[in-house]
Amino acid sequence: MNQTNHPKKMHSRVRAAGFLLLLLAAFALPAEDITQPHRGLTLNAYLELAEGKTLRDGVVLITHGLQAHNRMEIIEASQHRLRDEGLSSLAINLSLGVDNRRGFYDCSLPQRHGFDDAIDEIGAWVRWLKDNDARDITLLGHSLGGTQALTYAALRRDPAVGRLVLMAPATVGYPDLKTRYRERYELDLDPVLERATRLIAAGEGQTLMANTDFFYCPGASVMAATFHDYYRKESNFIRVPEYLKQLRIPVLIIIGSVDERQPKILEHTASAVDNETVHRVVIDGAEHFFRDLNLDEAIEHAVEFIYNSLQ
Repeated sequence: MNQTNHPKKMHSRVRAAGFLLLLLAAFALPAEDITQPHRGLTLNAYLELAEGKTLRDGVVLITHGLQAHNRMEIIEASQHRLRDEGLSSLAINLSLGVDNRRGFYDCSLPQRHGFDDAIDEIGAWVRWLKDNDARDITLLGHSLGGTQALTYAALRRDPAVGRLVLMAPATVGYPDLKTRYRERYELDLDPVLERATRLIAAGEGQTLMANTDFFYCPGASVMAATFHDYYRKESNFIRVPEYLKQLRIPVLIIIGSVDERQPKILEHTASAVDNETVHRVVIDGAEHFFRDLNLDEAIEHAVEFIYNSLQ
């Protein structure tokens, strides 16, 4: 004999399943992909709220490293660990001149961006947070993102930004920048930089220089103004010690003891730690990306620093 489900019983089951989904949703931690327009481009970021918290309770704005993105392992894992410690975070994607950019930068694309573009985009996200009731903002940046967060804090001095966490910040000084360019590409930086400078002086800064080695992109197509902005002697890229000394908000620098990409952070920041504003901690055995237990320890230090500075 075939059995059929009674309509009333089926309706009850559907209602029960719907209630269960609503119940699960109520306990889910809010996370959201956010976009906003900025100078003809769409910027995107990933918002993760801690349980029971809103932006008014404080938020950490996270900036990724050079040509990276906000869903790479160190950024995503940092957001999860901050959330577990009761801290909400917004991990932004720098556009690097690409509309609604996702993932690592594609080296086949023309490089049409500048170091200082990131400062403006960090500012756009700080404004977005304030427009959405954020009152206390911590800037956290990894690698070049740390240097750009530092530059933003030093130059903009927004009162909503209460502290700064720099994870393996890019601290390469101008002589080292030239040395590393030669080591990576077996070329002198100066002739390439001089060519970019000449183009800018001739009013041709928008010109693309073909087959130009640029950071992690060999043989790239790079706008003259882009190359000049990152590699010139006066670039904000190389002013870390100067900006650290200017800050009047608490700063924590987290350093990996075996950081292969930024091995001179201790040396480059030494002159800035002669007061109570700038603090440093070294994670033993950590390399540039603070993987696994090293990242746990790094975020523990960051969380302790953030909560202590709120007291």
